Amino acid sequence: MNVRSESSVDLELPGTYLTRFRQDVSTLKFVDEAVTKALKPLRDTVAISERIAAVQRENLQRLDDDIAVLTKYLKTEGASKIVMRVLETLSNEQHASWLAAVERIEELMEKE
Repeated sequence: MNVRSESSVDLELPGTYLTRFRQDVSTLKFVDEAVTKALKPLRDTVAISERIAAVQRENLQRLDDDIAVLTKYLKTEGASKIVMRVLETLSNEQHASWLAAVERIEELMEKE
């Protein structure tokens, strides 16, 4: 705000090209500057989801690789097909468990 005389001022809005010249001081209403609240930092949900997906992929790939190696070993040792099915079931349950966990995490993050 630039004071031209006791009765008029030039008003400028910082950061813009808005300027009002020779405004009568009697028409202005002076108010206290609004106190801005510190915003709660927003989480980057996309980055979080990507990180969870990467960990899920890596974890399940490692599990599947380990089960494949173990299955080959057990076959050479003459293990029954029931044992192989148990390992397959373990893998399937872990995949399902990860899917359920990721869905639940996404639901909870949306609510927060």
